[in-house]
Amino acid sequence: MFRIWHGWVCIAREAIAKSGLDEVVGRAKILQGKHGIALSNIVADEDGVGGGVVDFLRCKGFINNSAPLPVKEGNAWIKPNFDSLKSQCSIKMAEMIATRQAGEWCRDDTVLQTTTEELEQVKLKDIDRDGRQGIIPKERVKDLIGRSPDEWDSIMMRYWFALRKTYVTRVRVG
Repeated sequence: MFRIWHGWVCIAREAIAKSGLDEVVGRAKILQGKHGIALSNIVADEDGVGGGVVDFLRCKGFINNSAPLPVKEGNAWIKPNFDSLKSQCSIKMAEMIATRQAGEWCRDDTVLQTTTEELEQVKLKDIDRDGRQGIIPKERVKDLIGRSPDEWDSIMMRYWFALRKTYVTRVRVG
């Protein structure tokens, strides 16, 4: 799944059927050129087949179960209270969408329905505990909706850029 973002608005989405690594990398390079996207503005799921995409594209990798990234509060960087990077990005991106600070241009009713169904599954697990915040596991989501939440995975990774200490938004005009 590919998503092209302009700030916090997804302006293009492209699904690719189960494909070999060479096809995925080739399509990513075409989209990169078409939209003028710098490698520093590309992130790919590094778990599973995505690790090969990261290697071949030399882009940034997103590791779902890695530690959450620190956030700046005032002049200090603090460790947030999430159980993983995926939970951190999922919860924060869901908040952005719920408050209408992020969204997607989409006219395909099937994609809208699928994406909405997946977003509805972003729920806190162990909500009564005082421990770190986490979301229900992907395997549980698969059981609930009968498929992998691929749409949501490609949306929540957008928040990773907001967490990077050195990230600067670059938008090509024209």
